[in-house]
Amino acid sequence: MIAPRVHRLAAGLAAAGLLLVPGCDAEDQVALLNDAGDAAFVQRLVPLMWGRSPTSTQEVRVLVDLLAATSREELVRSMARAPAYLEHWQDNLMDLTGVNRIGARANGGCYGESALGEDGPELAAFVRSNGAESDFGRPWTMYDLSRSAVLLDDLSPWFEADLYAHLVYDNPVMNISETEAIRLNLAELFQRNYLHREMACLPCHNSEASVTGTDNPETDRTWEVPGHFEGALFGASGGMEMNRLHGFFRRDGAIVGPSQGTDEEEQPLYDPRTTTPWGGEDICGVWGVPDEIREDRLELPVYFTKEIGTSASMWDLEGILREGLDGLRGQPLAEGADPAVDGPAAFATLLSLSVAERVWKEAFGYGLTLSHGFPRNQEQRDLLTHLASTWIAGDYSLLDLLVEVATHPYFALNAPRDVVESDTAYFLSPIFQPFSVEDEDPARHGNSVGDGVRRQASRTLLRAAYWALDWPGLADFPVGVSDGPGSLTYQDDAWIQAALGLTMKDSSSGFRSLDFQTLLAWESWFGQCTDPMGGGAEDWVDRLIAAGTDAGSTVEDVLSALKDRILTDPDLSTEGERAVLRDVLGFGLDERLTEEHEPGLRRVCGLWLSSPQFQLGGVPGPAGLDAPALVVAGSRYQDYCEAADEAMFDGSGIACSGDSLELR
Repeated sequence: MIAPRVHRLAAGLAAAGLLLVPGCDAEDQVALLNDAGDAAFVQRLVPLMWGRSPTSTQEVRVLVDLLAATSREELVRSMARAPAYLEHWQDNLMDLTGVNRIGARANGGCYGESALGEDGPELAAFVRSNGAESDFGRPWTMYDLSRSAVLLDDLSPWFEADLYAHLVYDNPVMNISETEAIRLNLAELFQRNYLHREMACLPCHNSEASVTGTDNPETDRTWEVPGHFEGALFGASGGMEMNRLHGFFRRDGAIVGPSQGTDEEEQPLYDPRTTTPWGGEDICGVWGVPDEIREDRLELPVYFTKEIGTSASMWDLEGILREGLDGLRGQPLAEGADPAVDGPAAFATLLSLSVAERVWKEAFGYGLTLSHGFPRNQEQRDLLTHLASTWIAGDYSLLDLLVEVATHPYFALNAPRDVVESDTAYFLSPIFQPFSVEDEDPARHGNSVGDGVRRQASRTLLRAAYWALDWPGLADFPVGVSDGPGSLTYQDDAWIQAALGLTMKDSSSGFRSLDFQTLLAWESWFGQCTDPMGGGAEDWVDRLIAAGTDAGSTVEDVLSALKDRILTDPDLSTEGERAVLRDVLGFGLDERLTEEHEPGLRRVCGLWLSSPQFQLGGVPGPAGLDAPALVVAGSRYQDYCEAADEAMFDGSGIACSGDSLELR
């Protein structure tokens, strides 16, 4: 889709048939020529892989030097061996399925605590290879499985087991109406988290037809992935009544315990033979065995891929997903015009598209579909299909998907002012802002790098601040205090996470937007650069001030080191910035540091934490800068090199010196 925006080099390459990279279209060729370089790549990659920002130009230098000795793909795969990768993507994996961190459905004993006491891929491999009625041999929790699935680099066991554990905890209900309402809510959440579909949207937008779709590519505004997936799942592309689906999500007559409450309104005692899926801990759910599931007291026959009847339960739904995942495993998505697809394959395909969308969004801030779950243009559709196909063909490998995202031509591009070989900054396909094709100016029908600027992912932003300041992390599952039946009160650690957009519960499912209320919440928590939950413990700013005092440094030297820590930019040469700093500090930059300067330094710290340079991502930051004059212990090039060696190579892969490295 190069016209009407004409690019000299792209048009010339296309006309001559000279592609820099086979399979890339002309716009991607221009994107490759506008790659912002290895430092920009590393600055984008650290948040994606480790869930934080780099904490020094020296850390960036180490990773750039490692990249120079390997390749971008190899660097991605090496970074996946670091503990920070496991921590970050364990959190993201829970967010993918909407795990509740607070509220009545927050099962912290299952999702937030380990029973195995050790990490390894064995548990996920067992779940992958065995049915849910099997027994791993040692009790485990979903916390253990989340880590095991990331280490195995196969996410499919997580999605299967989460179907069971996600259903266990909830508020008690007192009557039939409440029972049906809770089931309906759970079924809607399942559609959102697993299928990226809403039943209410399907009459107007589905994989067979859409009210915004046409046969003319110029006017088509819905680009479906080929295959009538909704018809295969619900019996009709336009969907079905939700009461045909929510029987899977019942607790009564299926789950024995544990639970926040029951919905057994004067029912006969349910006392079946019991089991825990794959031998997990009781806290993750004790179920009646499949052949002793009670008939649904609502007497609603369930349909999903086929008629299942009134004895449907999660045993049936998970079995359909397993069949679909096993059937697609290791194969790219089928190409061609045949819309026929069987039910289990449709289930696994929609899950794959949803995972691909979420991982892309983690990296770029923008999804590849609109709110109804479908791409708006061909470029989005083709990219989404390619990413989902990568995940499936790689045996549901998260790392393969991350490599594909991180090595995409759009991942680390020049800022608009630095664009080369193009007559316009709007040379990108309309992937970030698909509505740009409606702009009155034809030259703006494409996207620019600026269209991809977005607030950093909420968990990444929070972790980056805590990591930079060396504060103890917030609780993943904040503890609530009961105020009576069905009521919990949480401390501020839960409030700030929800206010900043983290996924905390079904009614607080996370966001990445930047608005006035979010900025106020951030400022209230970080504005003074003192840990509200820290109890006065020493942090990185304390160590910086101590190092500066011992070295007889100036305030400017300390600020340069602080700016490097937070923004990966030690430069303070701009007079405008220096003037602002003097106003915020209340004293001059050339003064000799004393302990009395600490309040002013922490105000500047809070200012930089609230700055666009810290909050936003999508354009490259400064590169090639020297280290700050004041070096806090642990912040030298060699320190970062040795830390990288330990994290990625178990201490035996890199030979580190004062300002260079070599692979062993």
